[in-house]
Amino acid sequence: MPGTVFTTIIALFLCYMGLAALAMFALASGRWRTARAAIAISAALRADTQPVIPRKARDAMALCLIQINLAEAEYNLGQWDAAKARLRNLELSAWSHSICRAGLLLQRAWIAAHEGDAATALDLCGCTRPAWLPRTYRAEYHFTKAAALLAGARFEEADAAASAGTASSMRASSKRNAMFLRAKIAAGKEDWTLAEQLCRTAAQHPYRSQGGDGLLLRAEALHHFGRHEEARHALQLVIERDPESAAAMTAASRQSRSQIAS
Repeated sequence: MPGTVFTTIIALFLCYMGLAALAMFALASGRWRTARAAIAISAALRADTQPVIPRKARDAMALCLIQINLAEAEYNLGQWDAAKARLRNLELSAWSHSICRAGLLLQRAWIAAHEGDAATALDLCGCTRPAWLPRTYRAEYHFTKAAALLAGARFEEADAAASAGTASSMRASSKRNAMFLRAKIAAGKEDWTLAEQLCRTAAQHPYRSQGGDGLLLRAEALHHFGRHEEARHALQLVIERDPESAAAMTAASRQSRSQIAS
């Protein structure tokens, strides 16, 4: 799910993990491998100590959110099974806090949509209330619902959900990601002209960090029109702007195949 990193929990979690600040900064900036490494090192340092037991409700919320956001880091690295496993037993810790409850349900819905399980994704979205999220993140509910509808090839409804997300977007990243999502919906309808136009506009948005999947889609759209040189440039942008993502690995692989073919 795009843009669900809640950087405000840095201070809360810092009292539990010496490397938490690094992990949260990495999550917020899309440095997925760095985030996972920081957590792994911190866990190793605590291997011989007692497990962390939160003393306050807000600290329990912070511990739950770090797991939810690490799941996002994992699937952005292409490790969907690991992300799914990380979210498996969080119900008890998440349910007392509305932000955790929403985050858990929406992350599971995003994974289900990726797996093509539209029914499960939509059920999870149906169990979620946008008001559970801070106002600045409520667009993510609509984007996740759009992804679930897209998984079920319900294109018009998906576009309407994406438009609702655009209307409620407050962050630059959300506004940019909305265009990439609508481009993906257009591609699902095989409207490659609209898909390329939306991807191009999104790529030119002032917010330039991450967005690898959308840039990869633009390369695909450009190839569809035989604009191969522009497609190669789009692949390079994936690597430059979202270097630690699964999309970057795919882009590098396609670049290598293109060089071999030429």
